[in-house]
Amino acid sequence: MKEKTFRILRDDRPLEDKVKEGYIYVDPHITSENFRAALPAGRNAGEATLVNFGEYVFSEDVVNRLDKLSLRPGLPTELADLSKSHPGSTEFAGCVPLVALGDSWVGPLGNLLVVYLVGDASGRELSLHWRGSGWMDTYWFIAFHK
Repeated sequence: MKEKTFRILRDDRPLEDKVKEGYIYVDPHITSENFRAALPAGRNAGEATLVNFGEYVFSEDVVNRLDKLSLRPGLPTELADLSKSHPGSTEFAGCVPLVALGDSWVGPLGNLLVVYLVGDASGRELSLHWRGSGWMDTYWFIAFHK
């Protein structure tokens, strides 16, 4: 297992406003209407813990492992804030693909979907992935201390 910590400046704007700039693609379903979990209002700094388990793992197993580490899965809005906080960072780019398992949405086909970040320091995308599928050993997960 690998962990990295990054400072994050939280932003209380709606998710769709946060993702208007700084991405080469954002799935149009990534909105605050679909992903409703939110943090208390106001901006504040904090630390995000990015975790890579180094093996193929399913979403529920990730959530359980994070819980044992006293971490909670990050939200899509926190993932957007983290990406904005480190726009050109190659160190941060080394932690993608990065998944936010803290909120999900039932898509048009009935699948439970989560937001994940892909790309590198030159361009990033926010996309959707089926929560029920497994994650390869290259995926990282955004988390925060409880």
